[in-house]
Amino acid sequence: MNTQISAGSALEPDPRRTANLWFEVLGPVRAWHAGTELDLGSPQQRAVLAILLLSRGWQVPRDVLIDAIWGDDPPRAAPGTIRTYISRLRRCLDPVTGYRATELITSIGDGYALTPGAVTVDADVFTRYVADAHEARDEADAATAATRLRAALGLWRGMPLAGIQGPYADSQRTRLAELHMAATEDRLAMDIESGGQLAAIAELRTLLNEHPLREKLSELLMLALYRAGRQADALSVFTDARLLLRDELGIDPGPALRDLHERILQADASLTGPSAAARAADRPAGKPEPPAQLPPPHADFTGRADTLDAITTVLTDAAGEDDTAAPPVVTITGMPGIGKTALAVHAARAVLGAFPDGQLYAGVGAVAGAGADPADVLAGFLRALGHSPVPAGLEELTAACRAALAGRRMLIVLDDAQCATQVTSLLPAVGMCVVIVTTQRHLLGLPGARTFEIAGLRPDESLRLLERLVGEDRLAAEPAAARRLVIACAGQPLALRTVGARLATRPRWRIATMVSQLEHELIQPVASHPDCALVEAPFDRAHRRLGVAEAFLFRQAATSDSPEISAAAAATLMDLPQNRAVALLESIADNHLIEAGAFGAYRYDPLVKIVAWRMALEIDGPQRCASSRELLSRHARGEAFPPWLPDIPAAMGAVAAPVGQ
Repeated sequence: MNTQISAGSALEPDPRRTANLWFEVLGPVRAWHAGTELDLGSPQQRAVLAILLLSRGWQVPRDVLIDAIWGDDPPRAAPGTIRTYISRLRRCLDPVTGYRATELITSIGDGYALTPGAVTVDADVFTRYVADAHEARDEADAATAATRLRAALGLWRGMPLAGIQGPYADSQRTRLAELHMAATEDRLAMDIESGGQLAAIAELRTLLNEHPLREKLSELLMLALYRAGRQADALSVFTDARLLLRDELGIDPGPALRDLHERILQADASLTGPSAAARAADRPAGKPEPPAQLPPPHADFTGRADTLDAITTVLTDAAGEDDTAAPPVVTITGMPGIGKTALAVHAARAVLGAFPDGQLYAGVGAVAGAGADPADVLAGFLRALGHSPVPAGLEELTAACRAALAGRRMLIVLDDAQCATQVTSLLPAVGMCVVIVTTQRHLLGLPGARTFEIAGLRPDESLRLLERLVGEDRLAAEPAAARRLVIACAGQPLALRTVGARLATRPRWRIATMVSQLEHELIQPVASHPDCALVEAPFDRAHRRLGVAEAFLFRQAATSDSPEISAAAAATLMDLPQNRAVALLESIADNHLIEAGAFGAYRYDPLVKIVAWRMALEIDGPQRCASSRELLSRHARGEAFPPWLPDIPAAMGAVAAPVGQ
């Protein structure tokens, strides 16, 4: 089946045409390459593909695939059938992707995985758009939030995983449907906040008829009716919801619905929302409201005084200087979870007075292996600057945004940039603007940028942050345990905040207990404690951005007893020439997952090593880890390659690909 499809709208170009390889699960499971639909085979074969797509690059064991498709009663030939489905999918997809047979769908242990970054999935783009909308909402930009949510909801093309049977598909349909409804509720809330309550009323009534027990819908309908001047109708919605909940479930409305009912009875003035006229009255005539998109600062921001002073000096020295020179750019780089964004936000807020024309902020990080589209970011900037209409096409958007920024003293923060090319199109051409870029990688293609590489907090700074979170008395009661906890967190602010917040909510816990729990949960190759999952999340994102070969080396080199890995050891481990091993290690170091020392020598941060070891156990399996550990140990002792060790897995056919691909 090679069905040609029509192009998308001008506002959101149809990804079926624009994406190299586009997969859909928010409806029937389908795939397109350059505008042509691909034949994915039978429903069960599509189900296998859907499971791999929704696993976001993680290995899915064959037994999990069998259970997901057939449940408790699989046929005797199920393992062979799964292998057949994988083989057919490879034959379907490989000719249009440029990948070899085992590179797009890789065999890992007794399971399979899709190569991260090789495909674009509508569910991942949906998640990115929703996250963008939440950022806009948090910055009080309801109109932009509503636009992004409409784009997210526009990706849906019917019932998710339509036509696919089995317990896995049923559970995923329930999960995805809940995400769709939550996004719909958020979009209606932003429409109402933007003054679109009249249009929202009819849609809310329809949705409430379909989902009468969803209190959020009743709450939004009450607010929309009240803002439309229909107070009695708003109160009637509450009465209907209360009677229905009592009759159906024997419960009263929740606190949010009750609180809104009480505020309507009291004619709470804040329910009317800020009017555009009121905001305009506070501004000088003819002057638009400057954008103020910076995220809120961390209340417990600690340390980094010298670096913060150096960054703010660069920014303030540049403010108001030559409007014909290139805009100054500051890049902040470091390992995942080290506090790059927090430092950028604090530096930006420290110099707000020098940039009276406002601040622009965009999270441009990777989703499903790809960074944010610069065109989407520029369109958001133009809307924030009051530019209308917003043009289409990257070149037109870049020109329009640079023209809008000309002559303004503005501060721009680009968070989690992926590469210099992504940043270049977002920079002002000239003028008095300054740009702060946070990035995990070194951006070598930004000439003139001042780079600040940050490491973990010093022990005294880490203890100070922990003290702010749990209190001076608790640290004084267990000083040795507090120092152990700081060491276990390796000076990483995210890790410290996570365990500190947990301790703050558990006043009877001893710090020593938290240390033991953290060390145990991070090391065990099983589902971790939620706190540990938060600590590992930045490393997980960074790991997904690596190429197949780099990711494998990063995981397996961590199985060594030593925190260090040499180029020679990596070459032995990967069965590669040493110069190729250096290239892989350099790529991992550029992502700040290992530290580069003298040429050919690299080192793991203790926390990173534990996380990498855990990933190796979960992704590659204990047997592969044991083999790598033995091989690295023999290499350290100068012994020969043991002939009984298994070959590098089939997944590592990708090591011949360019680094980072």
